Amino acid sequence: MKQEKWYAIRKGRKTGVFSTWKEASKHVTGVSGSEYKSFPTKAAADAYVSGKPSAVETKIPNRGDRPQPNRCWAFIDGSYDVKLNRYGYGGILIYSDHQETFYGGDSQPELAKIRNVAGEMSAAMRAVQRAYQKQIAEITLYYDYMGIEAWATGSWQRKNPYTQQYHDYMQKMAQGIRIVYVKVPAHTGVYYNEQADQLAKKGVYQQA
Repeated sequence: MKQEKWYAIRKGRKTGVFSTWKEASKHVTGVSGSEYKSFPTKAAADAYVSGKPSAVETKIPNRGDRPQPNRCWAFIDGSYDVKLNRYGYGGILIYSDHQETFYGGDSQPELAKIRNVAGEMSAAMRAVQRAYQKQIAEITLYYDYMGIEAWATGSWQRKNPYTQQYHDYMQKMAQGIRIVYVKVPAHTGVYYNEQADQLAKKGVYQQA
Protein backbone atom coordinates (compact mmCIF):
# COMPACT_ATOMS: atom_id res chain seq x y z
CA MET A 1 0.00 0.00 0.00
CA LYS A 2 1.41 3.37 -1.03
CA GLN A 3 2.26 5.75 1.80
CA GLU A 4 0.12 8.85 1.13
CA LYS A 5 1.16 11.14 3.96
CA TRP A 6 4.38 11.83 5.83
CA TYR A 7 4.70 13.85 9.03
CA ALA A 8 7.82 15.98 9.39
CA ILE A 9 8.90 17.44 12.74
CA ARG A 10 11.48 20.22 12.67
CA LYS A 11 11.14 21.18 16.35
CA GLY A 12 9.75 18.90 19.05
CA ARG A 13 10.69 16.27 21.58
CA LYS A 14 12.14 14.37 18.64
CA THR A 15 12.74 15.56 15.09
CA GLY A 16 12.45 13.56 11.91
CA VAL A 17 9.93 12.10 9.48
CA PHE A 18 7.16 9.74 10.57
CA SER A 19 4.70 7.66 8.58
CA THR A 20 1.74 8.04 11.00
CA TRP A 21 0.26 10.93 12.94
CA LYS A 22 -0.10 8.63 15.95
CA GLU A 23 3.67 8.34 16.17
CA ALA A 24 4.43 11.96 15.23
CA SER A 25 1.94 13.44 17.69
CA LYS A 26 3.88 11.98 20.63
CA HIS A 27 6.76 14.33 19.85
CA VAL A 28 4.82 17.61 19.38
CA THR A 29 1.71 17.47 21.56
CA GLY A 30 2.12 19.88 24.44
CA VAL A 31 5.49 21.12 23.18
CA SER A 32 5.66 24.92 23.07
CA GLY A 33 7.06 26.24 19.80
CA SER A 34 6.94 22.91 18.01
CA GLU A 35 7.18 23.02 14.21
CA TYR A 36 5.74 20.28 12.02
CA LYS A 37 3.86 19.72 8.77
CA SER A 38 2.46 16.89 6.69
CA PHE A 39 3.64 16.17 3.13
CA PRO A 40 2.54 13.89 0.28
CA THR A 41 6.10 12.60 -0.30
CA LYS A 42 8.96 11.60 1.98
CA ALA A 43 11.37 13.72 -0.06
CA ALA A 44 9.37 16.85 0.69
CA ALA A 45 9.15 15.90 4.37
CA ASP A 46 12.91 15.34 4.53
CA ALA A 47 13.49 18.73 2.90
CA TYR A 48 11.31 20.43 5.50
CA VAL A 49 13.21 18.83 8.39
CA SER A 50 16.56 19.79 6.87
CA GLY A 51 15.41 23.35 6.22
CA LYS A 52 15.86 23.07 2.47
CA PRO A 53 13.05 24.29 0.20
CA SER A 54 11.07 21.57 -1.56
CA ALA A 55 8.98 21.50 -4.72
CA VAL A 56 5.84 21.15 -2.61
CA GLU A 57 6.64 24.35 -0.72
CA THR A 58 7.99 26.47 -3.56
CA LYS A 59 6.00 25.65 -6.70
CA ILE A 60 3.01 27.97 -6.85
CA PRO A 61 0.45 27.36 -9.62
CA ASN A 62 0.41 29.90 -12.41
CA ARG A 63 -2.60 31.17 -14.31
CA GLY A 64 -3.97 28.36 -16.44
CA ASP A 65 -2.40 25.55 -14.41
CA ARG A 66 -4.72 22.78 -13.24
CA PRO A 67 -4.41 20.12 -10.52
CA GLN A 68 -4.85 16.42 -11.12
CA PRO A 69 -8.41 15.01 -11.11
CA ASN A 70 -9.95 14.69 -7.65
CA ARG A 71 -7.62 17.42 -6.36
CA CYS A 72 -8.27 21.10 -5.71
CA TRP A 73 -6.14 24.20 -5.22
CA ALA A 74 -7.59 27.03 -3.14
CA PHE A 75 -6.11 30.51 -2.89
CA ILE A 76 -7.64 32.37 0.05
CA ASP A 77 -7.36 35.78 1.68
CA GLY A 78 -8.96 38.16 4.18
CA SER A 79 -9.51 41.90 4.23
CA TYR A 80 -10.67 44.56 6.70
CA ASP A 81 -12.13 48.07 6.59
CA VAL A 82 -11.24 50.05 9.71
CA LYS A 83 -13.98 52.64 9.14
CA LEU A 84 -16.72 50.02 8.87
CA ASN A 85 -15.08 47.70 11.39
CA ARG A 86 -15.97 44.92 8.99
CA TYR A 87 -13.89 42.03 7.67
CA GLY A 88 -14.16 40.20 4.37
CA TYR A 89 -13.11 36.84 3.01
CA GLY A 90 -12.59 35.51 -0.47
CA GLY A 91 -11.10 32.67 -2.40
CA ILE A 92 -10.73 30.92 -5.71
CA LEU A 93 -10.97 27.14 -6.01
CA ILE A 94 -9.27 25.53 -8.99
CA TYR A 95 -10.22 22.02 -10.08
CA SER A 96 -8.93 19.87 -12.92
CA ASP A 97 -11.69 21.01 -15.28
CA HIS A 98 -13.07 24.29 -13.90
CA GLN A 99 -12.73 26.92 -11.19
CA GLU A 100 -15.07 28.84 -8.92
CA THR A 101 -14.89 31.81 -6.57
CA PHE A 102 -16.54 32.87 -3.34
CA TYR A 103 -16.57 35.96 -1.14
CA GLY A 104 -18.46 37.54 1.73
CA GLY A 105 -18.05 39.51 4.91
CA ASP A 106 -19.25 40.09 8.44
CA SER A 107 -18.81 42.41 11.41
CA GLN A 108 -19.03 40.19 14.49
CA PRO A 109 -17.39 42.36 17.19
CA GLU A 110 -15.04 39.72 18.62
CA LEU A 111 -13.88 38.59 15.19
CA ALA A 112 -13.49 42.15 13.92
CA LYS A 113 -10.83 42.63 16.60
CA ILE A 114 -8.47 40.36 14.63
CA ARG A 115 -9.31 42.18 11.40
CA ASN A 116 -8.29 40.51 8.12
CA VAL A 117 -7.15 37.37 9.96
CA ALA A 118 -10.79 36.61 10.76
CA GLY A 119 -11.54 36.84 7.06
CA GLU A 120 -8.70 34.56 6.02
CA MET A 121 -9.73 31.90 8.54
CA SER A 122 -13.31 32.14 7.26
CA ALA A 123 -12.01 31.71 3.71
CA ALA A 124 -9.99 28.65 4.68
CA MET A 125 -12.99 26.95 6.27
CA ARG A 126 -15.29 27.76 3.36
CA ALA A 127 -12.79 26.48 0.81
CA VAL A 128 -12.33 23.18 2.64
CA GLN A 129 -16.08 22.81 3.13
CA ARG A 130 -16.74 23.37 -0.57
CA ALA A 131 -14.10 20.87 -1.68
CA TYR A 132 -15.45 18.33 0.80
CA GLN A 133 -18.99 18.82 -0.52
CA LYS A 134 -17.71 18.11 -4.03
CA GLN A 135 -16.10 14.90 -2.70
CA ILE A 136 -12.60 16.03 -3.59
CA ALA A 137 -9.87 13.83 -2.09
CA GLU A 138 -7.28 16.57 -1.47
CA ILE A 139 -7.23 20.35 -1.23
CA THR A 140 -4.11 22.51 -1.16
CA LEU A 141 -4.67 25.79 0.68
CA TYR A 142 -2.45 28.64 -0.50
CA TYR A 143 -2.48 31.27 2.24
CA ASP A 144 -0.36 34.25 3.31
CA TYR A 145 -0.93 34.39 7.10
CA MET A 146 0.97 31.70 9.01
CA GLY A 147 -1.83 31.18 11.54
CA ILE A 148 -3.97 29.57 8.85
CA GLU A 149 -1.72 26.52 9.06
CA ALA A 150 -0.31 26.89 12.58
CA TRP A 151 -3.68 27.16 14.33
CA ALA A 152 -5.16 24.37 12.22
CA THR A 153 -2.35 21.92 12.95
CA GLY A 154 -1.95 22.96 16.58
CA SER A 155 1.61 24.30 16.38
CA TRP A 156 0.32 27.68 17.61
CA GLN A 157 -1.70 28.07 20.80
CA ARG A 158 -5.34 29.03 20.32
CA LYS A 159 -5.82 31.99 22.66
CA ASN A 160 -9.41 32.95 21.83
CA PRO A 161 -12.61 31.01 21.14
CA TYR A 162 -12.53 31.63 17.41
CA THR A 163 -9.04 30.27 16.81
CA GLN A 164 -10.01 27.24 18.91
CA GLN A 165 -13.16 26.74 16.83
CA TYR A 166 -11.09 27.12 13.66
CA HIS A 167 -8.63 24.47 14.85
CA ASP A 168 -11.42 22.07 15.80
CA TYR A 169 -13.19 22.56 12.48
CA MET A 170 -10.08 22.01 10.36
CA GLN A 171 -9.11 18.94 12.37
CA LYS A 172 -12.59 17.50 11.91
CA MET A 173 -12.60 18.19 8.17
CA ALA A 174 -9.13 16.64 7.82
CA GLN A 175 -10.71 13.31 8.72
CA GLY A 176 -12.68 13.40 5.46
CA ILE A 177 -10.44 15.35 3.09
CA ARG A 178 -6.69 15.65 2.91
CA ILE A 179 -5.56 19.26 3.55
CA VAL A 180 -2.16 20.50 2.39
CA TYR A 181 -0.97 23.95 3.51
CA VAL A 182 1.35 26.13 1.42
CA LYS A 183 2.35 29.65 2.44
CA VAL A 184 2.48 32.27 -0.31
CA PRO A 185 4.20 35.64 0.23
CA ALA A 186 1.56 38.37 0.22
CA HIS A 187 1.39 40.94 -2.58
CA THR A 188 4.19 39.46 -4.69
CA GLY A 189 2.29 39.25 -7.98
CA VAL A 190 1.10 35.65 -7.70
CA TYR A 191 -1.92 35.73 -10.02
CA TYR A 192 -4.36 33.58 -8.06
CA ASN A 193 -3.28 35.12 -4.76
CA GLU A 194 -4.04 38.58 -6.13
CA GLN A 195 -7.45 37.34 -7.27
CA ALA A 196 -8.19 36.07 -3.75
CA ASP A 197 -7.12 39.45 -2.33
CA GLN A 198 -9.57 41.28 -4.60
CA LEU A 199 -12.39 38.89 -3.71
CA ALA A 200 -11.76 39.41 0.00
CA LYS A 201 -11.90 43.17 -0.45
CA LYS A 202 -15.16 42.76 -2.36
CA GLY A 203 -16.48 40.61 0.48
CA VAL A 204 -16.03 43.42 2.99
CA TYR A 205 -18.81 45.35 1.29
CA GLN A 206 -21.03 42.61 -0.08
CA GLN A 207 -22.28 39.28 1.21
CA ALA A 208 -22.42 36.52 -1.41
